[in-house]
Amino acid sequence: MDSKIGVALGIFIILFASSLVVLVLGEEEVETNEAKPHFHAGDPLFQG
Repeated sequence: MDSKIGVALGIFIILFASSLVVLVLGEEEVETNEAKPHFHAGDPLFQG
């Protein structure tokens, strides 16, 4: 029983750490993408 709890805890820690890394990298990406031009609905390059 203890080994199953340890494995579950390890998986949870790995997922939590990876989600934190994604959040940190995502914040850095947002800061670098602010300089890019924004396309509006009238632009031919607008998709979405």
